[in-house]
Amino acid sequence: MPRNSLVWDCACGNGQATLDLAQCFDRVVATDASPEQIAWATPDPKVEFRAAPAERGELTDESVGLITVAQALHWFDDLRNAAAIGLGILFTFTAIGHFTQTEAMAQMLPPWVPARVPLIYATGFLELAIAAGFILRKFRRFTGWIAGAFLMAVFPSNIYAAMNHVPMVGHAWGLVYLLVRAPLQLIILLWIYWFTLRQPGLQSGHTSAAPRQR
Repeated sequence: MPRNSLVWDCACGNGQATLDLAQCFDRVVATDASPEQIAWATPDPKVEFRAAPAERGELTDESVGLITVAQALHWFDDLRNAAAIGLGILFTFTAIGHFTQTEAMAQMLPPWVPARVPLIYATGFLELAIAAGFILRKFRRFTGWIAGAFLMAVFPSNIYAAMNHVPMVGHAWGLVYLLVRAPLQLIILLWIYWFTLRQPGLQSGHTSAAPRQR
């Protein structure tokens, strides 16, 4: 990265990491949504501090050679944590139906499936285990794989229930229900991938850095 490249330090806080960037680059624009944080920043001739949210950095397109979020990396982790907990709540909610509407859910399976009611109970306990796995941080990645496989494995039962108008939730609507359920299923799978399976890092065509914080 050329030394004369323009660097944008987004969500710079009070500029601790920004000053490290100024040692390596000739011009740095540092923005933070909090005017109080900007007021505490140490002035530097190479740095232009601005009180502005990330979506209003007022930088022209393709003018920046490097974007950093060193002071705000913890927010990305907080977002992933909140999203994973949200998945835990979702699977807890869906698991409850396995125990409160057991017979109706059993009708979602073809008659040739053996032990339909015990299977509904078993998958209910599995969904509770998945919910716990999303809430417990160290199990999230493994749980993400299990949850994704589980959602794909049970989707045929949704198709069967809709095609046969099983009176369970919206399956009685038939194909109309699938037009709603299929995109929702895809969104949940993408949610699982993005927040529990994907490894955050550099993306092709984009450059970011996380300087050491003093």
